Amino acid sequence: SVLRNIPFVIGTGKDTLRKLIEKKNEKRIALNKKKNQIILRKIRINKELNETIQKQGFNLKSIE
Repeated sequence: SVLRNIPFVIGTGKDTLRKLIEKKNEKRIALNKKKNQIILRKIRINKELNETIQKQGFNLKSIE
């Protein structure tokens, strides 16, 4: 079976959402390499992501 986790980031108060996503993706890539398999896929910055964060009142340049 497959378990899907909704991607999320935790703000630092100084990094933009884009930077937080990039950092999260780096951690996901490192975990995949450590486990030698794809456990977590990268968070894609695409139209769907932009629409979702805009509905929440943010954008990729928002500092959280």
